[in-house]
Amino acid sequence: MQLNLKSKVAIMGASSKGLDFDITQELARKGDRVFISSRSQAAIDSVALRLCQETNAQVLATLMDASSKASIKSWKQRTLKNFGWVD
Repeated sequence: MQLNLKSKVAIMGASSKGLDFDITQELARKGDRVFISSRSQAAIDSVALRLCQETNAQVLATLMDASSKASIKSWKQRTLKNFGWVD
């Protein structure tokens, strides 16, 4: 499936494992900039390092609680500050 997602800015929650990690990895491989999050700082830092090493993509990682509107809003604002926009 062709989604024409190259050179986009993506934010991915719960991206340290499973299907969300697989999607994040594919976005990074295609040249997207990704801002990833998880409830575990150690897990998300490890994933960010792995993605950077494997793909040379620009990857930012943060701790984020998806059940908190304030946490989600802060995450989006940090994405805009670092990347300028979100696709």
